[in-house]
Amino acid sequence: MGNSASATSAEEERAFVHKLGDRFPLGDAELRKWTWVVGKIQGSKSLSLATLAAWSSVYGDFDPDRSGEIDCDLPSARTKQADRVFKATSLVEQDIFTDHLGDAIIRVALRISLEGGPSSDQHHLNLATSLATEGGQWYSIQSTIKNCAVDSSVLDSFLEGLSVSHGRRGTRSSLRLLFEIASCYSDGEGAVAARLVQISYQLTLAAAFLRSIALNEMQMQVDLKQSSSDIGLKSMTDSLLSFAKDQRQRAHYSGIGYPTTQIASGGSDTDVSLDEFTDWAETNVPLVASSLPTFIHVLFHFFSRRNNDSEDDEPPRFPPGVTPIWLPRVTVDRTKGVSKNAPTSIFVDDASKFPLACTTMNIASGRWHRLFASDVDGMSMSCMMSSILGYGGATLIVIRSKDSSERGKCCTSLLGAYTGVPWVESPAFYGNSSAFCSILGRIPFLFNREARSKGYDGLAHGLGFGGSPEAPRLYLDECMEVFGVGTWREVDEGLLARARVREEKQKEIRKVLKGAKGEFLKDMRSGVMGTKIFAHREQMRGRDGDCSLECEEATEENTHC
Repeated sequence: MGNSASATSAEEERAFVHKLGDRFPLGDAELRKWTWVVGKIQGSKSLSLATLAAWSSVYGDFDPDRSGEIDCDLPSARTKQADRVFKATSLVEQDIFTDHLGDAIIRVALRISLEGGPSSDQHHLNLATSLATEGGQWYSIQSTIKNCAVDSSVLDSFLEGLSVSHGRRGTRSSLRLLFEIASCYSDGEGAVAARLVQISYQLTLAAAFLRSIALNEMQMQVDLKQSSSDIGLKSMTDSLLSFAKDQRQRAHYSGIGYPTTQIASGGSDTDVSLDEFTDWAETNVPLVASSLPTFIHVLFHFFSRRNNDSEDDEPPRFPPGVTPIWLPRVTVDRTKGVSKNAPTSIFVDDASKFPLACTTMNIASGRWHRLFASDVDGMSMSCMMSSILGYGGATLIVIRSKDSSERGKCCTSLLGAYTGVPWVESPAFYGNSSAFCSILGRIPFLFNREARSKGYDGLAHGLGFGGSPEAPRLYLDECMEVFGVGTWREVDEGLLARARVREEKQKEIRKVLKGAKGEFLKDMRSGVMGTKIFAHREQMRGRDGDCSLECEEATEENTHC
């Protein structure tokens, strides 16, 4: 009788999950998991992201078809993982997020009401006892199914918010959700541009921080409480405001209605509309849309594995259509005696890397390997050339400029140039549309050595971006730092390609030197060089013993006349 009831209950749960799958773009395992989590948190009035992440970790990779196989070590493992993500997320909410951003994500993005019922903040601490006594029955979703039969609005609202937050509804929906989170801090219908940029950066920083803990990587040394006055975040804010201003001016002079650009009363020149923000992000910084989905995926999936202590485990994959954005780590060649994770003279913090990381997938893949730095390798074009030629991957060139202000202070700005194809010597343009200069306009690029062009072609001697070969839009005869960018595997493959190119060059040099030595010795023996080093050989001809020079050509060792 018990087995029959259990089978009926399992069939009922499967049918319920399948119906949810017809409405929400989530897998059956995810739908069952979040149905169970909603049952645990429903009615909570003081819910935090840390608590929600802990419940997600408690469920983990539970499979109802193997509920009878729960081993005795599982309760302690689940408790360990839940406590781990709870503490890590609490640090994020306390030290990285500002202005109660965690609560805004709960209310606006995940659509969870925090009114009524007792707090559930400490429920996960009793996990070991509950699992030991109830086993697989503790993971039943029957209570949630019964509640949904009366009112399913809570579960439906949460699953829809989770789908959008996770990037399952597309990038435009993710951008709209970011805008809604930022607009809850504004009085009007618009959102403050600086707040939009700051939220995107804080989500990306939090995702990188949680990832380093979940995968047992070297913990990030983050500068907490970053402000929008930083050069990187301020440049993005200025770009967004400038874009919005141009949109409004074009709409005004063209006479074409653009209703979404009209900021409601209470707004200011620092506010932007949803359409302005969406168009700006899709045009200039497309990976801003990945900031929230990346954070949500790391928070709810990277701590849900059965064993996070195994270094061989692959990190959880992102769903199709979602491109993660990672704040890059800078590495250098170990042969230079510098640590693997090394500082850079240009990027003083993570916020200064964020604008470039938002531009293209390779730059946001997690690793920047420094190929050249002027403060280490010198201000030599030939040194930079030898550093980047042969590298088989995408590269990023970064320049820091300084202009003296009237008060004698320095106003610093950053300029980046990216190409997705390897550098080669060429007097003409090459490459594809993946190359771009600075953060915005995408333009072709040119590499032209002084030794190649001097004296006959009149071209610019150095690195040129855009414009024409005779007058590049951006011209560099010296630059600050060059990075190979991409995933860890892509950068390693690029470095191996450069090592192979260098080895081939060394072989050619050794071959040439060997041939030159042979010709030099031949000239000395023939007397062309005018030296008397081999004169005794001619003087020995015709002496007693019939000694001839033929013996000198013998190939066997210890051959005597």
